[in-house]
Amino acid sequence: MRNGLSKLAKDRVLITAMCACILLITAAALINLYNRNKEPKTPDGIFTENQTKEETAQETEPQVAEGTAEEDETKNLIVTIETLPKPTPDLETEEPVAETPVDVQPVTEPVAETPAPPVTEPTAEPEPTPEPVDAPAVELNFTSESNLLWPVNGEIIREFSMDTTVWFSTLKQYKCSDGIQIQSEAGTAVVSAANAQVLAVGSNEELGSFVLMDLGNGYRAQYAQLTDISVNPGDYVAAGTPFACIAAPTYYYSVDGDHLYFQLTHEEELLDPLDYLQ
Repeated sequence: MRNGLSKLAKDRVLITAMCACILLITAAALINLYNRNKEPKTPDGIFTENQTKEETAQETEPQVAEGTAEEDETKNLIVTIETLPKPTPDLETEEPVAETPVDVQPVTEPVAETPAPPVTEPTAEPEPTPEPVDAPAVELNFTSESNLLWPVNGEIIREFSMDTTVWFSTLKQYKCSDGIQIQSEAGTAVVSAANAQVLAVGSNEELGSFVLMDLGNGYRAQYAQLTDISVNPGDYVAAGTPFACIAAPTYYYSVDGDHLYFQLTHEEELLDPLDYLQ
């Protein structure tokens, strides 16, 4: 790239020099022509009357021819100068782009560090294994040899009877009794008769609000005629823990007064709770 630019600059200087020479030659020729026309006539050159027109013509013809040749040469030089290519701008005159200096840092080898002595952590004592979240809070292991706690204290106003019918005062009819009714005042706390897990909490028209509990090994207990129930399905309840209160009886037992309905089953077979109550 730089070699090409240098050659272009040299050509430009050469063309400029040639043009100057041509202008000098042209100027010299014009000055010479002008001086010839202005030269004074000597006595010898004064025309006499005896000189003929032929002699005058012979002397003037070379001068006219010489002047014409010089004028033609001048015109040719001017045309040559006009047809010369215009010099192109010198690319070398453009300001060079400043290059950002690169700061090169000497490479220094890292100093070898002395390894620190290993840190010995104190031996952590083994943490006790937490009990599974789903582990039951109480053991459910009711059997035929187990005993039930009384859920409330009171007299038995209707016994269990599936072999014979008993009289229901409100309904004014005889029917079987699948549980027992323990007399108690409304608002009395009801406790769990054994370790149990709550299976269901609900209500119906005959029993009112009730709680069904799993005692383990296929045994289940149902408590009815309740209010203020404080347990939910899935909860574990230890024997003797209060979980509800006695409510006013439903229409089916309104003549019997306030009481707790209590039922016991094993593998869906109805049992007499009095056989297990202490």
